[in-house]
Amino acid sequence: MASPRTGGGGPAPVRIRVLVVDDEPAICAAVASALMQAGYDALSALSGDVTAEGRKMIAECGSPLVRKPYDIEVLLDTVAALCPLSREEIA
Repeated sequence: MASPRTGGGGPAPVRIRVLVVDDEPAICAAVASALMQAGYDALSALSGDVTAEGRKMIAECGSPLVRKPYDIEVLLDTVAALCPLSREEIA
């Protein structure tokens, strides 16, 4: 599993915040919990299917989207790859 990433470089590193969106409350809570255990701040929200307009908006803003089904290790590695510094780099 990838290590969590943090931003900044001051005495108290900032925890990376990840938004978890899923229309199934149990999955949303489980993913948020896994992210928090990995050292991230996780916020969760409910949603329906992504519409064509939603996919266009996601593509335009460059935000990554991980679609179900996925392996939690792949999800954590994807989140880690998007963040600039690892825990070891700030220690």
